Amino acid sequence: MLSLKRELIGQQAMFTKPIQDAETATEVSYKISRMIAKRSRPFNDGDFVKNCIEIAAKKMCAEASKKFEKIQLNRMTIQRRIISLSGNIAEQLMEK
Repeated sequence: MLSLKRELIGQQAMFTKPIQDAETATEVSYKISRMIAKRSRPFNDGDFVKNCIEIAAKKMCAEASKKFEKIQLNRMTIQRRIISLSGNIAEQLMEK
């Protein structure tokens, strides 16, 4: 019985880990997009930032570099994130 329980927990972990990684990648993408917007940088700076992150990850923590590849920082994604963030700020101001 105990081995079945361990097996079930292991199977459940297989599904939750990728979801957590995807959520973390999305959160990082939003935070970097916010930094780009605050500094009035062009949206395609996201591609530059991602390339820098990937170079550092491959050299410093090769086993985790695949996680960094999941971060979406292309120009269109940055644009959507900034629009989403600005909409959220507008909603918060309307509530006050």
